[in-house]
Parts: sequence; C-alpha cells; structure tokens
Amino acid sequence: MARAVVSHVITRTVRDSAAMLDATQGPDAGAPYVTPPPERPYLQEIDRDPGSLKIAFSTASPIGTPVHQECVKAVVETAKFLESLGHKVEERSLM
Repeated sequence: MARAVVSHVITRTVRDSAAMLDATQGPDAGAPYVTPPPERPYLQEIDRDPGSLKIAFSTASPIGTPVHQECVKAVVETAKFLESLGHKVEERSLM
C-alpha cells in the first residue's frame, strides 16, 4: 500500500498556520535544497487581497488510492465556489 506523509503541525486557523510557517521557515541543517525566503512574513499575507488566482484541482488521489465520493463532491463544490469568486479554476491530472 502506498503512503503519503507530511510532517508539520495541525492548526485551527489560517492565521495559526501562517504563524507556524513564519516560525519554522528556512533551511533544515544539511538540507540539499533550500527555497528562498518569502518577501514578507506569512502573517502579513493574510490581510492582503489575493486578486484573481489561477487554481488547479484534482479529485484523484495522488497515491492512486480510492477517493470517497463525498470527498470528490466537496472538492468539486469548493472549485465551483472559488470560480464564483472570480478565480480561474481548472481540473488537472496529478500525473
């Protein structure tokens, strides 16, 4: 069975997630790859109007496992909602 794992934190709000990204962003000791630092703290990004975004989504599992139909429905409804807000939304394959 394929597994996908991401180690970080569980938060209750986007603001909490931004605060944790600010606290933990930066290279790990010995990391072979490093992303550049953000232009400004993530907490400052929360209050910024994102404008019109280009958003891709998929209803397929990234590891090939079945996806419950209620989850698929929730993703499609969210995509429609984002499109109603003026964003460009399209379904894309993960492969």
